[in-house]
Amino acid sequence: MPENKLSPSAFRQLQSDLGLTNAECAQVLGVTLHAVEQWRSGRRPVPGPAAVALELLKSNRQLELALDIHIEKVKELAAGAGEWAALQAAARGVIAARFAGHGLEEAINRLAQLLDQ
Repeated sequence: MPENKLSPSAFRQLQSDLGLTNAECAQVLGVTLHAVEQWRSGRRPVPGPAAVALELLKSNRQLELALDIHIEKVKELAAGAGEWAALQAAARGVIAARFAGHGLEEAINRLAQLLDQ
């Protein structure tokens, strides 16, 4: 059986990083509340599988956070692309107005109308 290397303070820190109460930690790990309390206090060593499970859960949460950040960036870029498309359409409207013989002021008004849509 591999030697456990997760100290009680490291266990408490992992639990805190994950935002788990003692009861939630016990439920996630499939153990009793008493076992979690024993590990937190150092009265019993944290079993290797429990330590690995918490580390994996923390890594998974970090990955989820990183993905959420990237998803938000993609949404911002997509929204920016939509704005770019609207700006391009408005610019085409201005060019069309100018080529149709309308004055610059009328073309600028057309641009403002298109951007307000």
